[in-house]
Amino acid sequence: MGYNKQQNNQDSLLCQVIYCKQQFYITSLCPLGFTKEGKNYNYYDDKQLEAAVTPHIIENIQIQKTFGCHGQVALCMGEGQNYRFFNKLNNKYHFFDQILPLPHPRWVMQYRLKKKEEYVDLYLQQFQKAISLL
Repeated sequence: MGYNKQQNNQDSLLCQVIYCKQQFYITSLCPLGFTKEGKNYNYYDDKQLEAAVTPHIIENIQIQKTFGCHGQVALCMGEGQNYRFFNKLNNKYHFFDQILPLPHPRWVMQYRLKKKEEYVDLYLQQFQKAISLL
């Protein structure tokens, strides 16, 4: 029975993720689901829809901030339009001191599956950075 570095790293990652789960509140900017022509549709895919749901998103963030979450840092799943929208709202309403973007997990699994370990490492680095900012 030998030392399996890969297994040990996976066990270490599992411990880190469990630790992080105790540190983070996971939610959605827009917990409403939308479809168009039978397909998933993001609130930011249509400027009229985005404008219509923005007051709900602002209220949703304000309500969730009363749950006792820290205001120093937020992690954003998505580095593109979701991040830009969240950042724009944050610049106006000052919900958080800093927003750290992360690649969306669905994007990683769909387009970067062969490099998922790199993305796991990136997520863990950002989780640790977020914790250090508290």
